[in-house]
Amino acid sequence: MSPSSDEIALWIRDFVVDVLLAGDFSGIDPLSEQEHDSLALEQLIDALEEQFHILLDEEEISRENFQSVPTLAGVVHKNVLISPWRS
Repeated sequence: MSPSSDEIALWIRDFVVDVLLAGDFSGIDPLSEQEHDSLALEQLIDALEEQFHILLDEEEISRENFQSVPTLAGVVHKNVLISPWRS
């Protein structure tokens, strides 16, 4: 069964806080409330593709899609639903 958008959002938030911010965050949305450099975003993209067995298209890797956890979760969820590798 595919993960829901809410489950994906929780995973994204946890990854960003625990890995990219090393646990140093107490707000609600670490993507909208913190600045992230291109290396951190590349690390997040790689982790998303590995965790959810998806491949994000270049046009999906945009500032708009990475503006908040719910927005990014929606993009990932859409890809999970159409992924040929989903289980």
